[in-house]
Parts: sequence; C-alpha cells; structure tokens
Amino acid sequence: MNTVHPRTSLEQWLVLQVVVEAGGYARASEILHRSQSSLSYTTSQLQQRLGVQLLRTEGRRAVLTEVGAVLLAEAKSLLAGMGKLEALAGTLARGLEPRVRLSVESLFPKPLLFEALAQFHQSAEATYVELRETMRLDVAAELVEDRCDLCVGITIPSGYLGDPLLDVELIAVAAPTHRLHGLGRALSRDDLMHEVFIALEDATAKSPASRSWLVTNQRWTMSTVESAIAAVCSGMGFAWLPRHRIEEHLQSGALKPLVLKTGGVRLVHLYLVHASARQAGPSTLGLAEAIQSVCASQRLV
Repeated sequence: MNTVHPRTSLEQWLVLQVVVEAGGYARASEILHRSQSSLSYTTSQLQQRLGVQLLRTEGRRAVLTEVGAVLLAEAKSLLAGMGKLEALAGTLARGLEPRVRLSVESLFPKPLLFEALAQFHQSAEATYVELRETMRLDVAAELVEDRCDLCVGITIPSGYLGDPLLDVELIAVAAPTHRLHGLGRALSRDDLMHEVFIALEDATAKSPASRSWLVTNQRWTMSTVESAIAAVCSGMGFAWLPRHRIEEHLQSGALKPLVLKTGGVRLVHLYLVHASARQAGPSTLGLAEAIQSVCASQRLV
C-alpha cells in the first residue's frame, strides 16, 4: 500500500488561519501565546514546503493571496474535521456512545422533539443521533428488530420498560363546506357512516377487527399527517387530526371541528421506551432525560 506523507502539518495551517483572522502576527501571537518570530517562521515554512506564496502584506495587515485563500479554505475543513475527531475521542473516553438511535412516532410534536435534541447536543455534541420518524410507529418491531435504542410510540410492548410522556389530542374536523357541518346538529355514528373517513395509517393494527371502532362505507388511509390534512382541507372527507398540527388551519377557517354527540376528541398516549434501560449508556440516558424534560415542561404549561 502506498502511503502519502504530507509535507505540511495541521498546526501550520492553524497558525496561518489565526494570523489571517487576527490581521497580523502581533495579535495572533497573543491568541496562540507564541512569539511573533515563531509564527512568522511557521508560515514561512508552510509556504516553502508548498512552493507557493500564501500571504502578502498590506500596511500592517497580513492578508491571503488568491492561492492562499483557495488552499486555506480547503484546510479549514481539515481543521474542523480534526476538531470533531478529537471531540469524538473525548466522548468515547468519557464512556459516551458515539451514536444513539431514536425512533419517533410522527404524532410527537416536532417543536418538543427539536428542543430535546438541542438540549442533548449541548451536553453531548460529539454523539451522533440517528433519527427515524414514522407514522403510527410499530414500537414492538423497532425494538425486537434492534432498530433503535430509544423509541417514542403509542405502546409499551410486553417485556420492555417505558414512561408516559404526554397525550396528543386528536379532534374530529372537516372542511367548513363539508356536508356534515350543514346538518346543524350534534352528529351521531350513523351520520358519519356515509361519509369518507380519512384515516391515519396504523402500523400496530394487525387485522380489520382491530380498526372496527369506526366503520364507514369509505375509508381512505393516509401514511402521513400532512396528506391527511390536505385531504380533509380539500373537502374530501373528515378525520381525527392532532390539534397541534392543525392550529393554523383552525384559526384560518380552513378546517372546522365537527360537533359530535360523543367522541369528538380522542387522546393518543405517547410513551418513551428503552430498548434496554439496564444496558443503556450515558448518551442514551442523556437523550431520554432531555425528551422527558421537555415533555414535563409542556405538561406544566
């Protein structure tokens, strides 16, 4: 195998970067706690080994030549990569996992998800989060098939440990022009029977009987909340949709709640489930804590 031996070092490129960003050797020497002569020698050696001029002097400032600007731009990616490598080494030295796999039911409010990820990143920025988001996530399959370390879903499969996170409110809605709004009274199950029901795909449903809580002449199943919202807004049918995803549609009048005798509002319980709480490392536990924290603050509002 042919091994390439670089003629320059990352330290030399770092010195060049600091000299340029500081505007000269005087300020750079203060930042790096090295003498100006040492920094000048380092940049001189760098230019000599490359055979090109990287810097020129304008007054008291050291600025890049065109060639220097091109090469330093490439070097910055190497310096950033080295920083990430060293951060990862520190992460591993502290016993933190380099990767945490998180599977999330798409009904979980995205603002809370992003807030939890941001909190976790502050304490474990070198840990890579592998996020999978699915409508009506099959929690059992995710865990049994070892696709995640943590799972936010609507069930806690037998044999696994989990904690309640929050309830997602689903409300029955239809477009304001839909026939159901024109009946002028509270709606019964019989009223809904003859309308198109826009359903959200349920990965946990194993048979038609498990979905028999509402049987209509026409049931259209959507694989994403966005598709279901668009279908209902178009007047195609009615649906139970997550309130936090349709607040703007309700306020604008694009969607209108249906008045039902019973069942106009349903709650979907979301849980945080560990693939193996006993074997979970600090990163997995840290991400779990961040998710629980943002959900707890939401419940207190």
